[in-house]
Amino acid sequence: MRNNLIYLWFPPKNYEIGGMCAHVKGILSGFINNGYNVTLITSSVNIPIKHQNLKVEFIENKSKLPYPLNMIEYTKKMIPVVMSKIKEINPDFIYHRYELFVDIFQKIRKKTNSELLLEYNGSYVWMIKHWTGNPFKKIAGVMLLPLIKSFEKRQLISANKVIVVSAAQKKEILNDYNINEKVLSVTNGYDPKVFYKKDKIQKLVDKYELNGRKVIGFSGTFGPWHGTEIFAKSIKLILSKRRDVSFLFIGDGLLKKDCEKIVQEDGVFNNCVFVGKVPFAQMNDYLNLCDVLVNPTIENKDGSEFFGSPTKLFEYVGTERTIITSHIGQMKELFSENEVYFVNPGDPVDLSNKILNAITNSRKVENKEKYTWKEIAKDIINSIK
Repeated sequence: MRNNLIYLWFPPKNYEIGGMCAHVKGILSGFINNGYNVTLITSSVNIPIKHQNLKVEFIENKSKLPYPLNMIEYTKKMIPVVMSKIKEINPDFIYHRYELFVDIFQKIRKKTNSELLLEYNGSYVWMIKHWTGNPFKKIAGVMLLPLIKSFEKRQLISANKVIVVSAAQKKEILNDYNINEKVLSVTNGYDPKVFYKKDKIQKLVDKYELNGRKVIGFSGTFGPWHGTEIFAKSIKLILSKRRDVSFLFIGDGLLKKDCEKIVQEDGVFNNCVFVGKVPFAQMNDYLNLCDVLVNPTIENKDGSEFFGSPTKLFEYVGTERTIITSHIGQMKELFSENEVYFVNPGDPVDLSNKILNAITNSRKVENKEKYTWKEIAKDIINSIK
């Protein structure tokens, strides 16, 4: 083994926060902590990690063409650079975080002996149908669905190994594309150097007026699957039984305004703190302000099994705070009732009762070390040996 790898990451725009950035940072750090020298080839100006064993090759995406023509043109520009780096480095494997219309593996698989690993974080076909809020984007996406499905299948077939974050995703690939034997399911994870238990920082406690308060927190991008509205609706119920509680909403995103509206209408806004975006390096400080952390994920609207692996959940684990999470998908498989509080998804009454119980009866996840990015990356590496 040469212990060299190439990581390909070509997001269509620059992201600074959210699960994608946390995941990219985590996997990169995991590979490095397993002794690999990593060359990151990317279109992102926001590099989530700096390390002496990480080299970055930035390829700017200047195209002004509409999506997907933008990504198709960018792929043509990027391929020669990738091929040059493959020849120079001769990596053990090439790891690509799947991006729609970046047709990379099919283009290079005949020109390299390196293993090709595709990180597949969900079907764009499904996401267009169920998560696209903009009506014009949804119409355009639906028109492109046959092309998108054909593209996805081509990428999955071209890879030597497909990495997914849950058993539900593995089932989805088997059902939709009849691909199974080369699919590896691993969870998301956390970095113990970033997320760990610490005392509340008094400066932040004072800033948000949390002295003498029990603090219930959520962190995330307020996506349609996060269940933040359920959390917001539970607050009035909690405060009707206990007044010394504050609620911390960490992050920003699509449904943040909906949550603000709910707590305004319920007359509990003064008990809530909407922090907004927090730099990743400071996230642990904010999570540790909380006594209880919630992950109120809701079911998929089409009734299919929830296929995600919430990064926030593993970051919560690192802080050793009491966790409340929906009893769906991967969450119910990983943890026990002795470790976390399970809540019925979409049920603010159940969530309020579990929060009230958790305030006075803490729980802790055992063997949290197995959820570190180093262990996740090790499983990926071992799958190709």
